Amino acid sequence: MDIVAQNHQLKLEIEALQEKIAFLKESEERYRLISSVATDYTFSTKVMPDGTLNLNWVAGAFESISGYSLEEFKARGGWRATIHPEDLHIDDNDLARLQNNQSTESQIRTINRDGEIVWVQVFAHPLWSNEKNRLVGIYGAVKNITDRKKAEERLINSELRFRELLEKVNLIAIILDTKGKVTFCNTHLAKLTEYKIEEIIDQEWFDLMIPDSNPEVKNLFINGLESGNISPRYENPILTKSGKKLDIRWSNVVQRNHKGEVMGIASIGEDITERKLAENNLHETNERLKLMLENTPTAIWDWNLETDVWLTTSKYYTMLGYEPVTGFSDRKVWLGIIHPEDRENVIQRINSVLSFKDQEYTYTARMLHANGTYRWQTVIGHVIEKDESGNAKRMLGVRIDVDETKKAEEALRKLNQQLEQKVAERTLELELRSKALEEKEIVLTNAIKNLNLKSEELQRSAMQLQAANKELEAFSYSVSHDLRAPLRAINGFVSILLEDYHHVLDDEGKRICLIIHSNAVKMGQLIDDLLSFSRLIRSELHNSTIDMQSLVGALIAEFQSSKELNPNVISLQDLPQSTGDSNLIKQVWTNLISNAIKYSSKTTNPQITIGANTTENETIYFIKDNGVGFSMNYVHKLFGVFQRLHGANEFEGTGVGLAIVQRIVTRHGGRVWAEGEIGKGATFYFTLPASTSKNNK
Repeated sequence: MDIVAQNHQLKLEIEALQEKIAFLKESEERYRLISSVATDYTFSTKVMPDGTLNLNWVAGAFESISGYSLEEFKARGGWRATIHPEDLHIDDNDLARLQNNQSTESQIRTINRDGEIVWVQVFAHPLWSNEKNRLVGIYGAVKNITDRKKAEERLINSELRFRELLEKVNLIAIILDTKGKVTFCNTHLAKLTEYKIEEIIDQEWFDLMIPDSNPEVKNLFINGLESGNISPRYENPILTKSGKKLDIRWSNVVQRNHKGEVMGIASIGEDITERKLAENNLHETNERLKLMLENTPTAIWDWNLETDVWLTTSKYYTMLGYEPVTGFSDRKVWLGIIHPEDRENVIQRINSVLSFKDQEYTYTARMLHANGTYRWQTVIGHVIEKDESGNAKRMLGVRIDVDETKKAEEALRKLNQQLEQKVAERTLELELRSKALEEKEIVLTNAIKNLNLKSEELQRSAMQLQAANKELEAFSYSVSHDLRAPLRAINGFVSILLEDYHHVLDDEGKRICLIIHSNAVKMGQLIDDLLSFSRLIRSELHNSTIDMQSLVGALIAEFQSSKELNPNVISLQDLPQSTGDSNLIKQVWTNLISNAIKYSSKTTNPQITIGANTTENETIYFIKDNGVGFSMNYVHKLFGVFQRLHGANEFEGTGVGLAIVQRIVTRHGGRVWAEGEIGKGATFYFTLPASTSKNNK
């Protein structure tokens, strides 16, 4: 073998070795990718020279997820045939990245053999041929994430139901960060304190709401947040915008991140101002009544016959020289201090009530004083409560020291009639008080019944809310599928009339057909905008760093190209970077720039300025135009769905764009507002929190 042949053979062996090394590297990369994620099945696809895909093999739970065997899957059309129509653009983007030799990771809806939607997470890696300089294969892994998606949807619905429940039960809900700044509050707090929600969010809670006379409240909570030790129950006053003081009872929960670090505090508050006032009034009344009872010479007692427990005033003891002690009012103890000659009569009088013969008893007997002497005492008892069988359950009575009367019976006989009158009056007073107590018990019972009814109403409301959510899902499906077909039919028939029967229709008929076509197009746009707005409520945020300067610059270039806009109309200042969902933030700028161009289009020299300002807490982006403007009297309508300040004959649109802007910015933790003047233009602002904004370009 000559040297040329040997070199040629060596070259062939080296090329074969290089191919094996490349194959081993690709196999190692495929193994690393597949083993790095928890998957349900893996796959390998060959990319043909004409760009078509040919599925080589699958391994794992492919059939249980798709419902197809590999042969059935390929015969049906492969991967693209199972993708939900609305998610085909995601697969297009993934394929474009793979054709640029870039790996992809995406979440996409597929439809299995039974017609059910299955959410999957796809990890795909390109197999690139340097020799052919093209994509020759795709390999990767697929994970079923349907349960996770459903759980996320349930979590969102649960949060919405919880917030609505808070509003219905009239409770305050706030969340503070570790510095005491408000990061969330509900509308009930705003209504109660006379503030707008935007006047509360991002404000120092203790500086805004807590009276200057209560600095210890701020110190207590700030110190507690630093240590993570906050009292779960607390009461303190807050100030409304008009300066009115409200007493609030709080239930507090410390919020922590996954590392256990304190992130803030979530609190539910109840306005107890009226209750506190009533309690104070009741306390004062009770204190006055107690003072009156303690200073009267009569001892009052309340006897529960079922439990044999006595409640008495202190006079009951001190009248006979004893110190008030627990249990001393026991019936057997008191019978023991009655003079032996009087004891039998007392027992008979008491038994006359216990045996249901009488409703009251009165006796006068000698009782042992603490100094060893006996003093005459008159006791009066009256049944004030019975059980269902008519048996006495509770008695109320008085005991009077009549010792001096007995000892001076002759001198006091003339006053006997007067004394009996007083006893009768006091007995009547006790009866009246007894009736008042019974009435209060009736009121309390009715209140409990009302609370039970309210509880049942809340349960029904929760069930109705759940049903409403299901109806909303059904409505969205109907709008997406059922309403579009009639619209297409209307447009189709109108087109037939205009094209095939134009010689039959007069000018008025043609004009009416054009009006029908125009309104059908508007209806289709309304449906699209409404569905877009609905998706924003349920969609998941995918945060990443956003080059705001490049994003807005690209949008301006698109508008200048599509609308043949003069390059001097829009002035773009420096815009800081931000962190968020780039697709959603792009939608915000698209809507705002489109509005600025539209509403300044009738101005002789339209000028639009886009810029930003940064603060310690947030980045404020703005877009200013010199268009038709608006009255600030109607600024509250700007961001409502289908709310328009200009007629459709003046400017086209559906009234959903600004509602979408507000929803996106709010989900990013920001704020949206506008300023304007009729004939002098308008300025729209939106913010992103400092935690998601960067001040470097």
